[in-house]
Amino acid sequence: MTKRSIILGLAALIMSAGSAMAAPILPSNMVTNIDLLRAESPQYEQFAQKKISASQAKSIARSRVPGGEIVDISLRNNTYRVRVIAKNGRVVDIYIDASTGRVK
Repeated sequence: MTKRSIILGLAALIMSAGSAMAAPILPSNMVTNIDLLRAESPQYEQFAQKKISASQAKSIARSRVPGGEIVDISLRNNTYRVRVIAKNGRVVDIYIDASTGRVK
């Protein structure tokens, strides 16, 4: 489950409560998780485009091919391709989602 889906679920739960509970009074300059869901929020793009780094992608690939040597890494369409040469000499391409860090 991603952070975004958790936040969306919580937002739906809060909105469904409706008038049953009073909304807390927050300072006007305070950013809440609900604010990040609004496209007009300045923090929205930063939240929506959060990506793992190339270094983190390499680390994930190393965990999938222990002892392998990383020879190339590229990012295309929100997916890292990490090329690794395994101990036995086989070339392995590992595809990693740049937003979640999950191996595809």
